[in-house]
Amino acid sequence: MNNYTDKNGVEYIPMQDIKNCEDLHEIAKAITFEQEGSFMPKTTTREQFLQEIKSEIEWYFDFVDSLVSKKILSECYEKILEIERVELMEDKDINQMIERIKELLKNDEEYENYELSYILIDKDDREEAKAIVYNADEIAQIDLKTNEISPVADWAYNIDEDVFGKLEDNKEIGYMSLDCHYGVWSEIEEYYPEDIEYKKGMQEYLKYCKENEITKDKLVKEVDYKGEDVMQYYKEKNKAKER
Repeated sequence: MNNYTDKNGVEYIPMQDIKNCEDLHEIAKAITFEQEGSFMPKTTTREQFLQEIKSEIEWYFDFVDSLVSKKILSECYEKILEIERVELMEDKDINQMIERIKELLKNDEEYENYELSYILIDKDDREEAKAIVYNADEIAQIDLKTNEISPVADWAYNIDEDVFGKLEDNKEIGYMSLDCHYGVWSEIEEYYPEDIEYKKGMQEYLKYCKENEITKDKLVKEVDYKGEDVMQYYKEKNKAKER
């Protein structure tokens, strides 16, 4: 099925091509919201997709003779509410981590001027989370399970191994500052493809950018990014595997 662009320049894609929404696709199919010929804007986020399904269910409920059984609608609505609860808890979890990091830094004279760069979380155990903080050229790591802060030698740290490599090793980004994104994009621009070893991890990073609306325009506006748009390296074959 081909994509199409409307008169306002908005590109639409088949609904099933919206990324990171496998669970939502199943719900959309169950209420006949996702069918052959169903399109949504390419820029649709997971949150927007979830709200669209929720609105569709509520709309069906207003019909005396609904096109979908009330039982199926009720079951799907409960699934949507559970997804919202889980994602709200995950957001709360990240916010709590960020606040804890700020407190740890504030209460440590050696690290009180450091700022949070990013948090990586183990996909199977969210308690296994580590944060990287920095002050100019000084780097430190915080183990969020023990609250221990330890220095990291700048010569021993690099984006390829310490971000992309970790993403290949069952970690995911819980948080990343725009300043850090600036640095990662600059590294990709300078070293991809020949000098990036963990290319699958780089694709995971670009997937994160796609899902969290980290764009060149945003980086230019917020942190004066002057490099190229590295999202051009987000592989189409990688996108296809997400469906």
